Amino acid sequence: MLTSNEKKLLYVLAIILIACAVALFFYLRITMPETGLNALNKNILDIENNVKNLSLTEDKDENLFTTIEKIEQEIEKERSKFYKPEEIDIATLGLKVKDLLSKNQLRITNQRTITQKDVNFIEFYCVGKANHLFNFLAGVSKAEKYWRIDSFSIQSKKIDGNIDARMRITYETITTDNN
Repeated sequence: MLTSNEKKLLYVLAIILIACAVALFFYLRITMPETGLNALNKNILDIENNVKNLSLTEDKDENLFTTIEKIEQEIEKERSKFYKPEEIDIATLGLKVKDLLSKNQLRITNQRTITQKDVNFIEFYCVGKANHLFNFLAGVSKAEKYWRIDSFSIQSKKIDGNIDARMRITYETITTDNN
């Protein structure tokens, strides 16, 4: 049985962990907002157009070829972070998210698929420790491909340190003329 002081300390720790998770969420949201991904997609298209324009010029010295190769490598590197439309569907993403949640010891209490403006999302409700949720969010940000969390909320009503979280997740695709 926990003493009154131990309960208070656990409650303070839970609040601190929740604050850290919220701070991480907003940091990730600011560093990679949806509009940032659209801007990145536009930058990729601009770079592709630059490569086409450079390849049309008659001055094809070695430095120009090196520059073209570097730009093409940058394009491929950025493209590789997006899913191709045929590469994934919402059910496959759901399995990946479930796997990451379970690896981080978060228990899924409910899940559903939602479609908004022709975009499919999976909404997860889960319960677990704040530090496990933090580890899950870090895993999302380190994923090989872009995932987007459009909605995220957490609640801590319990003194046991568990929190309830709700999030809507989808994947990012890229479409260009050259796909």
